[in-house]
This record gives sequence, structure tokens and C-alpha cells, in this order.
Amino acid sequence: SSLSFPIPSSHVCLFLMAGVAFALDVDGVLLCGSDPIPGAADALTQLVKFRIPHVFVTNGGGYSEADKARQIAEKLGVSVRPEQVILSHTPFQEEVSHYRDSVVLAIGDRRAVGVMQLYGFRRAISLDAFARAHFTLVPRCYKEVWKKWLEPMDKEEEKEEEEGDNEGLGMDISSMKRVEA
Repeated sequence: SSLSFPIPSSHVCLFLMAGVAFALDVDGVLLCGSDPIPGAADALTQLVKFRIPHVFVTNGGGYSEADKARQIAEKLGVSVRPEQVILSHTPFQEEVSHYRDSVVLAIGDRRAVGVMQLYGFRRAISLDAFARAHFTLVPRCYKEVWKKWLEPMDKEEEKEEEEGDNEGLGMDISSMKRVEA
């Protein structure tokens, strides 16, 4: 059976009076891979029961906050709202109004382009699509690595085209602007 540690009501009062909230890392704290860590669901149930604010954070990405919320909820058997989930790319949502029509280079999981588009970035492009379109800009020391990395993706995209499921990552990035931070 899983571990259980109810929060004493005296502690709940102190938590609420002190404005305590919890930011819980998903990987390694609540889940180990796809398996729940013993006691994690019980702890979350206690947080919900006593209305202690909490969010779920992870450095993962490539999926929406709603998808991650569903995944956590399914694995741990608790209710999770998308606004409680903070992924590595979540902060970029605040930048849509500034960069909606700018080229946005989505680095990381190939699904990151779709997430950026979901947020409202109209010209998101993946790193592999950028490298294909502008291979001469890839530093010489990385060209062999890139060739090996892009080759399997080329085959995967050919298969998607044959199946008619191409998301059209290619785009004209000649108007790419340098943005000062």
C-alpha cells in the first residue's frame, strides 16, 4: 500500500495564514517515468482537501498544459487544471502579443512548433527545419552531427508526406529579424 501522511489541521491553519503554496516538480517527485511515486497521490489529495494552493512544474515540453494536466490526473487519480501546469515553454505565452508574426525558433522536442502555434505564434519553425533551410549557417564543427540528426527526420517526414499528414514546417525565414532582449 502507498504511504499516507495526513496534514494535521493545526499545520493547515499555519499554511493558510502564512500564504504557503506548493510548486511540485512532476518528474522525480510525483512520478518516476510514468509510475506514480508512493504517497504522491495521497499528498495531492491532502493539498486539495485543505485548499492549499499548488502548481505542477516540469522542464519537459512539446505538449500543451492541458495535455500534461490530463496525464498527471490520469497517473495520480487527482483533478489537475491546465492553469496549474507550468512547462518549460509556458512563459512564452506572455510574449505572443510582441512576437505573434515574427519567426520563432522552437528548440527542443519536434512537437514544440505545434505548441508555439497553439499559443498563437504564427511563424514558429523547428530547429531541424531551420537547419535544412539554412544549412550554411550551421557551424562547421556541427555539420556532421546535424547531417546524422536530420537524416532520420527526413525519412520520417517523407513517410508523413506519403500518408498525407504533413504539418508543413517549411517556411520562408528570409525576413527573420534579430530581436534584442
